[in-house]
Amino acid sequence: MAAPNIPLSKRTGRRINQFPPTLISNTMRMLQDLCSEMNFAKNPVHVLSKQGGKSNIVVFTCVLLASQERIRCVLRTSRYYNLSESCEDPIDDTSVQLTVVVTRMLKLRYGLPVPNIWAYDTRYENSIKCPYVIEEEVAGMTLWNYNRMMRQSLPHRMPTQRDTGRFAWRYVFAKRIAEFIAEKDKVQLPCYCASIDTSNMPRYVFNKHDDRYTSAKDSVASRSLFYRHDILVCIESFAHARTLRSYPDEKEKVATLKDMCSIMRKNIVLKDQPSVLWHADFNPRKIMFESDATGLFLTRVIDWDKAIALPRLMTREPPSFLWKDDSLMLPEWVSNGIKQTFDDTIERLVPGYKEDAYSTAAVLVRMLSG
Repeated sequence: MAAPNIPLSKRTGRRINQFPPTLISNTMRMLQDLCSEMNFAKNPVHVLSKQGGKSNIVVFTCVLLASQERIRCVLRTSRYYNLSESCEDPIDDTSVQLTVVVTRMLKLRYGLPVPNIWAYDTRYENSIKCPYVIEEEVAGMTLWNYNRMMRQSLPHRMPTQRDTGRFAWRYVFAKRIAEFIAEKDKVQLPCYCASIDTSNMPRYVFNKHDDRYTSAKDSVASRSLFYRHDILVCIESFAHARTLRSYPDEKEKVATLKDMCSIMRKNIVLKDQPSVLWHADFNPRKIMFESDATGLFLTRVIDWDKAIALPRLMTREPPSFLWKDDSLMLPEWVSNGIKQTFDDTIERLVPGYKEDAYSTAAVLVRMLSG
């Protein structure tokens, strides 16, 4: 967002969010004002500021007013903001509330490993002059960091069967991710591509046991994307969006894929399916693990801001980043073993998953949706 002392009416053009400011003292002052303004916490102590993907991140410690508990928080804001059609006022960031609705539903209703959300605001009229989400700091390391650590520990030669122990954790990663996917697969919504109604509650502070927003079925609205249970309409909408951003030669491929999907639908190869929640950016940087003397555990999956409900077939792309990423430097026999471990675990937990993941119809649908 623009600097705090600039009136909204004077902001024109695409702007970069100026929070957090460069000086730590200014960040501290703004954090104190924000926590006081919303009766959220006291004594915030700034730890660090950084950028992560499309977000600005501030990590700090504070004491919750509701429980007097000291916690470590992560405040996330967007690095950029969008303007209204008049190019005068920023548009409230409704993706913030979508993130809150989805995350709290997963945490409180389904018990999935996602961060606790402490507070949020979709508007710009607050002490830091931008929308934000405050969530708990997540313990552990990302899978991406584990991969880097294990890659550095490899011997300076081609691994052999004698090095099996060096890859043991990779098989555990595959099992834990399969277990998470199986649990997430239980999260179903009443329609495809459901958007969340963000027209009320633009701002909220949760206490530790607040169960508000635990039911997505009560929060889903049909304001922008609502395709009921017509899988072909849903697929075609994604194909149309892909066509708009494709080069001319790729548009022919998209048209061909659309024709193939229509044929599959007519031949009842492609049937309407349950609507399942999909994490749009499920990758090693979003998956957190922690280890102790008893084993390795998946502690959190973060960044649900682009979550959407899709036909089950479209959500079951296998996590090939576990075994196909060239940067992992895995010998073929290890890659095959990791894939087999994932496939066996997920099929045991979710019978039929492999058919949805690897069948020709499934691959074509996911290719079409881009």
